[in-house]
Parts: sequence; structure tokens; C-alpha cells
Amino acid sequence: MIRAAIAVALACAHSTSGQAIVFDLSDVPAGGLLFGETATIRAYASFPPDLYAVAGIETALLTSEGSEGLGGFSILPPFDAGPAPIVTDDGIEGILAGQINFPAAGIFADPTNPVAVFEFGYSVTRTDEFDLELFTRTDRFDAYVDRGSTDTIDLLGNLTEASAIIPINVPAPGVLAVLGLLSLGRRHR
Repeated sequence: MIRAAIAVALACAHSTSGQAIVFDLSDVPAGGLLFGETATIRAYASFPPDLYAVAGIETALLTSEGSEGLGGFSILPPFDAGPAPIVTDDGIEGILAGQINFPAAGIFADPTNPVAVFEFGYSVTRTDEFDLELFTRTDRFDAYVDRGSTDTIDLLGNLTEASAIIPINVPAPGVLAVLGLLSLGRRHR
């Protein structure tokens, strides 16, 4: 169900005339995550089809559970990263990604739409049941007007922010006991 919803979200973001950031949760099992499990989540950006490519994004990745469990953050090619983002009590802030379109030098941005911008991992470190809410808060979203120009346009005004809910489930009591014994065994080594 989660995978189908994300596939629909990616298709809608690609086929609409608007701009959006969406999460790809295809690495998340259909029923959610259990204690000890990890999933990799990608954020994609889409832009109106009459524009050429995403130029730059400045955003924050926020969660209902703060930064606990977040890890493995990286900006994905073709984007270059700005200064390192900051892990805060709310998530990861100061995510800055951009790509160059400089036709005079034969350098062209990747026009893929939607395009993967960043990814991160989430590991379940708690044994209680909850819904992990993920969302973005974007301060900048620009696109190149066309392939032959360095001109950009600000698309922040009509941006649809990414949001998702991942169910975190409590494993069966027997599974919890085995996991507890395994972790005790690792501590003694």
C-alpha cells in the first residue's frame, strides 16, 4: 500500500504542471517498519514541464520524532551539495543542493523530471508503536528556464512540500526477546 501510494505520488508530481518535493518510500515494507529495521528514503523534486531543470533547492527534512533514527544523509548526483546540513532536534536543516547549467562552457543541467535530490536512512531504535511523520520545509526552489540559458525562475510560491507517514510497529513478544538476547550477546564480545 505504501509503495503504491508513493508510485502514484511520483507519477502525479511528474505529470502535473506544478512543482513538488515527494518522498520515495519504496524501501519501506508495506506494513511499515519494526524495531531494528532500516529503510532508505529518497526525496525527488518535480517542476513544470515548460521549464528545463531544477537549479537549486534549500530545504529541511523534519520528523515527528526529531533526529533520532536518521542517518546516512547524502545529496545525490547530479546535484552538488552546499555547506553540510545541520542535525537538529527536529531533523536535518540547511539542506542545500544545486546543479549548474552553463551552456557557454558546454555544461548542462540534468533535465530529469522528477529528479532525485537527496536520500537518508531511518532506523527504528524504539520498541513502542508510533507513526513517523516526515515532511520538508523549503526556503528556495528554483528551476532553469531553458537549456540554452543560465536564467532561473523562483518556484517556491506554488511548491507542494513532501510529507509521508511510516507506521512503526511493535514486533511480536517472542521476536523482542530474541532481539534482546542478541543485543546482550553483542555487548559481551
